[in-house]
Amino acid sequence: MSSDERASAGRGPRTAERASRPPRAMALGPSRFSILAACALALALAEPATGARPSPLLAETPLLETPGVLRHRGGSFVGGVSRADGTKARNPRPLVGVVAQPKYWPDDDEYAPASDAASASDEVVVPPPPNKKWYVAASYVKWLESAGARAVPLLPDDPPEVLDAKLASINGVLIPGGDSDVSPGTPLRRLAERVVRESLDAWRERRETFPVWGTCMGFQLAALVVANETSDERVLTAFDDADRTAALERGGAADASEILRAVPKRVLRRVFGEARSEEEEEEEEEEEEERTPRAVARAVANGSEGGDRGDGGDGEDDSRAKKSRSVGVGIVYENHARGVAPSAFASDAGLLATFGSIPIAIGRDRAGAAFTAIVEGSNGAPLYGTQFHPEKAAFEWDPLLEIPRGADAVALGQSLANFFVERARRSRREPSRAKGGKVSEDELVMANHAPTFVGKGGYRGTEFDEVYAL
Repeated sequence: MSSDERASAGRGPRTAERASRPPRAMALGPSRFSILAACALALALAEPATGARPSPLLAETPLLETPGVLRHRGGSFVGGVSRADGTKARNPRPLVGVVAQPKYWPDDDEYAPASDAASASDEVVVPPPPNKKWYVAASYVKWLESAGARAVPLLPDDPPEVLDAKLASINGVLIPGGDSDVSPGTPLRRLAERVVRESLDAWRERRETFPVWGTCMGFQLAALVVANETSDERVLTAFDDADRTAALERGGAADASEILRAVPKRVLRRVFGEARSEEEEEEEEEEEEERTPRAVARAVANGSEGGDRGDGGDGEDDSRAKKSRSVGVGIVYENHARGVAPSAFASDAGLLATFGSIPIAIGRDRAGAAFTAIVEGSNGAPLYGTQFHPEKAAFEWDPLLEIPRGADAVALGQSLANFFVERARRSRREPSRAKGGKVSEDELVMANHAPTFVGKGGYRGTEFDEVYAL
């Protein structure tokens, strides 16, 4: 049997009958003509393979060269072309800077011997490489990569010329959460000030998109930078909201929010603890049972909110086990001791000019005090922030933390990553323009550094799975 006969024998009766009919002439109605025209234009704009003869249509069709629009060729970007509808193509290889912060582990000469490290509750079992000053939690890098971006480390002690070259090469910046000193004059504070000003000046002066996203401490830093108030204590307020999963409340700016429009409606209902169907409630209960550690489940069954969450029953305490727990509803993971009160936006002219008078979403701590949970720049300014952690659900696995593990919590984090990286794709910056084209993408990216599995051995001295020591 020939290959044609085998192919015919595998067809169903309708397919075989259709194949036996004589071909009909195709009527080129308006819709089919439009489809063919679009295909022809796509072929015309396609770049031929190396060594291949250019298509006659490509040779005869003039390209619409547009400065600043990017295509990738041979490892660098070149001037691209406009689409048929006149819009500019998105950057297909977005680079996003990630602000590093001071390391939290002891200096190299203060480490306990390997044999003693496993019993030291305040030291990580697997220390990062020696002689490093800064770190980036790998979960932030993974969060960006999951949306199609590559991370570039920004170090607080980068020389000015190095930082200038990096900012000219990348398409946005993520300021992560953490527990670092952000006082005025610290290297971390100065770097945050430079990054936030870079974004706002580019937008206000040239309408250039250079997005910045702040998570938890990163959002607080952005608020401190733009606030007119000179005292940090008047911008940031103390809250009791460490290690907690909860729901948010819609703020007055929620209906107009670009961020919220990027999140599926079903997930938004979970974010705001709004009414759900019976099926969704059953799924939530199953997820909650899987997420809640056994020790907390026992404590809840006994009528206690907290409980010992140490080693699972041998009587030894864990310092984090003594904190009050609130299993709660919702899918938002909060882990902060300070934040920005919603009232600050109306009272501070800098916050008002940057974010508007009311936040997109509000959270409440264990005592019911309201804090700002989601913001985005007013008048289109590409400055975004969340007081909660969208990266944790998918990329951090410490079992002692109340991180939500359900599909909706992961979908929330992914939606926010997609939103931010899509904004980064609108940036026209690229490495070939920095320092006269002497900066390469390969030299910039985080892939030049190896992460360390610091969570190995029980997450001692750390709440991260992996960190990049820089």
